[in-house]
Amino acid sequence: MLKRRLTAAALAVLMAAIPTLASTSLALGISDGHQQVAQAAHIAEQGFYALRHIQLSRLVLFQGQPDSAIKLVDEAAKLLADDSTD
Repeated sequence: MLKRRLTAAALAVLMAAIPTLASTSLALGISDGHQQVAQAAHIAEQGFYALRHIQLSRLVLFQGQPDSAIKLVDEAAKLLADDSTD
């Protein structure tokens, strides 16, 4: 039951982040190529850390620590919801 809930939460986080990332890139109207590369790298880094949190949440869930898993999923959601590029 908890595994389904965490899976659903992770999918919801990922689905919620897609429009945010798309609207961010459209709204910026970036003209400088270097700035665009730096922003893309920052977004990729946030995505990497979010995915790492999801993977770790699975690990701690299988070790019998559902509270820690929920915290990691919440942190991943915050990383994916953050639309700043600084």
